[in-house]
Amino acid sequence: MPACWMLRPSSGDSPLCLAAQAHVHVSLCRLLSVAGLEQECGRRADYVRWCGELSACVSERALHGKDNFAGRFLLTDTLYFLTTETGTCYDETRMNRCHDLLIGLMEGNESFLMAPDACRIEPALARCLEAYFYPQLDADDAWASLLQAIFASWCASLSPDKGWTDVTDDLAWQRVETLNRYSYLFLDNTYDTAVRQAYACYARRMPVADTSTPALYACYQAMSQGHLLADGEALATRVAAVLRQRLSQYPVGSAEACCCLAVCVEQLCRSILLDCRKEMMRCTA
Repeated sequence: MPACWMLRPSSGDSPLCLAAQAHVHVSLCRLLSVAGLEQECGRRADYVRWCGELSACVSERALHGKDNFAGRFLLTDTLYFLTTETGTCYDETRMNRCHDLLIGLMEGNESFLMAPDACRIEPALARCLEAYFYPQLDADDAWASLLQAIFASWCASLSPDKGWTDVTDDLAWQRVETLNRYSYLFLDNTYDTAVRQAYACYARRMPVADTSTPALYACYQAMSQGHLLADGEALATRVAAVLRQRLSQYPVGSAEACCCLAVCVEQLCRSILLDCRKEMMRCTA
């Protein structure tokens, strides 16, 4: 596993590029945490340090960058992801840093949900709110009501046969991912029917070879969660194969290349971990 796969963030990276880099980092950290492959892959401490560098870059960008609200919420969501997936235990200081970023974005700026591009803001915003409230949703909190209102709007506008009208496929898959995650984080099946309907609709109609790279990336991230999407493993494998072929077509460091690399690395790490699990079962049989 070459260490050069650990992309080094730069100030010019787009929010999507940084989010994809986070998935590369987390996949490799998980592999080293479970499989004990430091001799082949390098020291876990180095990977954790690189995750820290990425977290610092994402935090600085979210605070002082010039991205629009959709980008800044995606950055905040990425910081939550890095914080919860790369530590060995709960880190209150790091989580509070994420909460502070979210509070800074939310307070006094609620009108952004009335903007023409609000649909591009909602998925990352909803994931941030899920992380903010986990493990217990406060039903009396205004932000919890906002989260439920977003979900209710998505479900009301979903057609089981046609999906969401005027919503791009990458946003549609982000909605599927976010609703599915809500179901298992809070053990709440309120939106489970919508998740299954949306998955069936978009999985059925999606021509993988002709779908945009951001949409395939969003689809793969949704499938990687399992839970209500456990039947999506075959689709995830097809998506990963297409993105592996596309990787060499994009400039190094572009958002599309980072999305392709993130999926390739995650798929490879999953395969290695599966082989390790099989070997452990064989040795203990």
